[in-house]
Amino acid sequence: MNRTRSISFLVAIALAPALSSCASHSIAPVTPLTTATQALSAAQTVQLPFKKYTLTGTWNGHWSGGGSSGKFSMHVTQKGNKFSGKVAITVKKQVIGAGIKGTIKKNTLHLSVSISQLGTGKGTATTNKTRTTMNGSITFTKLGAVSFSASKN
Repeated sequence: MNRTRSISFLVAIALAPALSSCASHSIAPVTPLTTATQALSAAQTVQLPFKKYTLTGTWNGHWSGGGSSGKFSMHVTQKGNKFSGKVAITVKKQVIGAGIKGTIKKNTLHLSVSISQLGTGKGTATTNKTRTTMNGSITFTKLGAVSFSASKN
């Protein structure tokens, strides 16, 4: 028995430094399940950023009215509820440049275009929710009413 006690004593002395070094390091506390559940619940209620769709970009479309028709392209920039830009309209194989500006509320645009050959045009258009298509009409002082549709590139 003395021999067994002696071996046990020697093993205890040999392991003491190793065990004491483990005791000096702290182990991170385990997160209680309720705290983890609360964190998960909070993460689930966080709102993702709302994607705001704008008119900003390049649009290509077709117009017809006043006994004529053609294509157009425009580049507009939207800031707040206002937009402005440049439009290139093809009329009888001639490209005419102009400025465009207006306001937008929900999906409705109120716009004006000034083209020396066609006169001043005022009209409205409707866009889809994601601002990738629009349809509308403009009445020009020299040409009359035209309808148009466009898609954003």
